[in-house]
Amino acid sequence: MIQREIEIADPIGMHARPAGQIVKLAKTHGVSILIGRDEENMIEAKSPILLLGKKFKTGEKLIFKVDADQTLADSVLDEISEYLGN
Repeated sequence: MIQREIEIADPIGMHARPAGQIVKLAKTHGVSILIGRDEENMIEAKSPILLLGKKFKTGEKLIFKVDADQTLADSVLDEISEYLGN
């Protein structure tokens, strides 16, 4: 798994659109994406509702883990960063 810390820069925080895009990204590439505030409380990006339930806010730095080879994982993480306003 490739890991990166990404800050939520979007002024609205993690809202429906980026949550949906992250889930779609995981499905499109057939990868597992884990998200959390720390290593012990990671959730899999399987549902936008699950992500919204965590109430990730603007300015929070989240840990993202992608289960893929380095090239694909970097590409996925770059897209996630863009979705979150970076």
